[in-house]
Amino acid sequence: MALSTGYVDAPSALSPDYAFASPSTGIAQTTFVGIIISRGSAACISFLYSYILLTMCRNLITVLRETFLNHYIPFDAAVDFHRWVAMAALIFSGRWGYGGCVSHKPQLKQEEQPITAQQDQAEA
Repeated sequence: MALSTGYVDAPSALSPDYAFASPSTGIAQTTFVGIIISRGSAACISFLYSYILLTMCRNLITVLRETFLNHYIPFDAAVDFHRWVAMAALIFSGRWGYGGCVSHKPQLKQEEQPITAQQDQAEA
């Protein structure tokens, strides 16, 4: 019993033409490191930016000071913690930008080749 994908025109993985339809350009291997750096940095940025906001919620900090958590967490140092989180977010923002540059390096390195008169006549 064959499993159906639900798509009418889905190419078969066993089709001999499908394997040769588009040759590998090597982009996946070239951009692999940049994508890892970018996605990891983006996850850290997402986490840190939420904590930047929480450290400045004065009403929440006031309520938490009155609980037992005040014995374990220094809520009075929220502003200093806010600065440390902001610095970490800035560093990860730089790493995210670096990862984007690394992953797009093959496209940035390509040079446009000028069209000569012979090529222009050959195409016509």
